[in-house]
Amino acid sequence: LHLTILYEDDSCLVIDKPAGVAVHPGAGMAPDERTILNGVAHIFKKQKIPFSADSVLVHRLDRDTTGCLLIAKSPEAHLFLQKQFEERSVKKYYLAIVAGLPDPPSAVIDAGIGRSSSDRTKMTIYGSGRTRAAKTTYQTLQAADNAALLLCELHTGRTHQIRVHLLSLGHPILG
Repeated sequence: LHLTILYEDDSCLVIDKPAGVAVHPGAGMAPDERTILNGVAHIFKKQKIPFSADSVLVHRLDRDTTGCLLIAKSPEAHLFLQKQFEERSVKKYYLAIVAGLPDPPSAVIDAGIGRSSSDRTKMTIYGSGRTRAAKTTYQTLQAADNAALLLCELHTGRTHQIRVHLLSLGHPILG
């Protein structure tokens, strides 16, 4: 798995995570399926950096999401960087192309997300027993025909958060 390094210093590196690749192994995956973690292990081996799967991933992105992924180069850097995510001092922005034109063109979606009661593989704000707080701010950057480009800021980090929040407004993500 070839990963593009966008930034690197003594403590961390930032990689360009491609869409369609899981960050780490999980349930339902083939045993030989490559993950970002495999690619990071290869980078560390080439650079002669000690690798521990438990202390390199600072955060995760969904399998179908592409974007910047922060990787720690040491357990100390991992703790330091992860604390910033836990304290929400890191700002996370995403671009999403959605079907339809959001009305209003910008808003805050503050709705808890949980596993669907009818399909445990899906996340939802409706029909779930337990939810976790989730907050997304979106702003329409451009709109044409029946689609819009949105800038989304995640104030929390829940599985499929942007997809679930925008779908709750009736705007499925197209890209």
